Amino acid sequence: MRPGLPCGIFLVALFLFRSALAQPLVLPTPASLHDLPLVYTGKEPELFLPGQTPARPFIRTHIVEAVLPWESNANDLIKALRKQGTAEGVDALLLHDLGQRVAGASGGLVVMQAIGAKYTDNLDYLPQLIRQRVFTVYQTNGASGPSTIVNYSWRGRYLNAIDAAGQAFYTDSVLPFDASMLFVMRPAIFEYNYDESQVLTRIRLAAASSLPVNVQWLPREGSTDEELLVRITRDYDEPRRYQLQRVVERGRLTGAIIRQKDEPVLYLYYMYDEAGRLISERWERIMQGRKLRWMEVENRYYSSDPATWPH
Repeated sequence: MRPGLPCGIFLVALFLFRSALAQPLVLPTPASLHDLPLVYTGKEPELFLPGQTPARPFIRTHIVEAVLPWESNANDLIKALRKQGTAEGVDALLLHDLGQRVAGASGGLVVMQAIGAKYTDNLDYLPQLIRQRVFTVYQTNGASGPSTIVNYSWRGRYLNAIDAAGQAFYTDSVLPFDASMLFVMRPAIFEYNYDESQVLTRIRLAAASSLPVNVQWLPREGSTDEELLVRITRDYDEPRRYQLQRVVERGRLTGAIIRQKDEPVLYLYYMYDEAGRLISERWERIMQGRKLRWMEVENRYYSSDPATWPH
């Protein structure tokens, strides 16, 4: 038996930030049968008894499991299983059986398992999941310079930059100030910590990101939750510190201002398409008292077309 994913843990994350989220939150469900990312919809899955299958085309994703005390009956298990399926983002549950009892020293448990399934006509969220970002740097005379391409899995894992130089550029010059990644796209490279009142206390790079830098984003004491302190530590160097202030207009993140010792050094501007996706970014930096275009970012997304899915 695998530990059940807490039904409420996904709900909390949907309301954590004031700015509107263009990218849905991918749930950390197992990819035991298919790597398809799942998102929370709040809809209770349909239930199919052993031997039954849905009439709609579907993808088997993973095993959904409910575990209850020994005295629970099949109806209790079915109710718990559907609740778990809702939390794990599936559209249907294909039952194996009506539950099994597992004896133990403390009285035992009763377990029910089902195959979770996702209907293929319910994958309209895939085009909102970030696939690739292209960073193009501009020279002071306005001419375009080198580009760096960064890839993400459709479950939000950071995959790689196209070369070592691009990796170093992204890690050192982009990642610490990347407000769109922190608050809109939120890939799995970040960990978010909250207090008991669900107030953000820290964001940090997840250990699984394997990036050669330690970055933490901390709410600035005495400020609104739109401003964070950025602390960057690499090897044995002294930490570098910046302030990141989000710019939110009508509930949407439209940019950010990066300061060092309270002096602005970067301005970020975000552009969205009609579907609410953040499709491009413009980064300007301060040089000799003037704002100059430093970098433009093109964001590319996954598709609902199975022919384009990763293999």
